[in-house]
Amino acid sequence: MGLGNRVGDGGRRKLDDDLLTRAEVAALTGACPATWVGARNRAILTLAWRAGLRCSEILDLVVKDLDLHEQTIVVRHGKGGKRRVLGLDRETVDVLRDWLDVCSPTSRETLVFATRTGRRIDGSYVRHLMPRLARSAGVFKRVHLHGLRHRFAVELEQEGAPISVIRDLLGHSSIATTDTYLRRAGIARSRQSSCTAVIGSPMSHDANRRSSATRSKRSRPPLSLRHGMPSRSRHSRVRMVLTGIPR
Repeated sequence: MGLGNRVGDGGRRKLDDDLLTRAEVAALTGACPATWVGARNRAILTLAWRAGLRCSEILDLVVKDLDLHEQTIVVRHGKGGKRRVLGLDRETVDVLRDWLDVCSPTSRETLVFATRTGRRIDGSYVRHLMPRLARSAGVFKRVHLHGLRHRFAVELEQEGAPISVIRDLLGHSSIATTDTYLRRAGIARSRQSSCTAVIGSPMSHDANRRSSATRSKRSRPPLSLRHGMPSRSRHSRVRMVLTGIPR
């Protein structure tokens, strides 16, 4: 889905030609106007980039799936029906909180992202939205929401996250799928699979619970390493935010 135009070895299309830079993603989110619809669309793009969610996963979210106090989000029905829990960085929480303040949901079962009449947004709307934002932002690449998920995965790998962690955050069923995903995005080398190999690597809550299953029940709560937003400094890069998981 959303592959670039160049054909690589063996005739396989590659992602890296159209891989968005961080500046281009920021330009896309900045192209969302300061309106009700613009605030909604900015939050949709932010979740795709900062949490790596698929379009359908974003559009299926209901209010009870968000815990902005604990900075977590639950994907209840990912691809293949898989459930996962992800940590959210502070800036993403702020974007979501701003949107919820604007849309004022009436119950915990209310869709987080909907039309003005409360109907579920169709995926085709998002597909047509992305090229419009690209034109406004001056981004001259093939732009699609899944490309923000590619950016998320590549940034994790570049920061040294083990491939098993990237797999869990993306909701892939196997490391082989994640390895192929990264290679086609221009990443030639996959990381080792141990979640403890890199101190400061991001980890999903569910993955961390599995890795700590052998600990004593009296042990301290496990830690989740969440994917942070880029610093606003001139030498900005993704930083890893260490935080505890509430029981």
